[in-house]
Amino acid sequence: MQTTSMPWYNRDSYERIRTLMADGERFPPDFETWNSEADRSRRARARHGEVVYRVMIDPDDFAAWCSSHKRPADDAAREEYAHQAMELLFRTGRRKSA
Repeated sequence: MQTTSMPWYNRDSYERIRTLMADGERFPPDFETWNSEADRSRRARARHGEVVYRVMIDPDDFAAWCSSHKRPADDAAREEYAHQAMELLFRTGRRKSA
């Protein structure tokens, strides 16, 4: 089985996430729609044999990470951030920002 990460957001920070992201206009306009689409995608990946870890993205932590890595806040950065956070959890057993 393949293990993968998936950036995840909470209701309280969703609007800030949309504003922060360079590609925020591509996000669904509301949390409920995003959550439904993201969960459908996660379930589809799981049906294809992937173990999917949802990695909560805090807007402030992510913005700081992007700044320190000189990266735009886009899809590629979200994927890398989530992957690094997942790897850190596996190495240390602790949840921390990547």
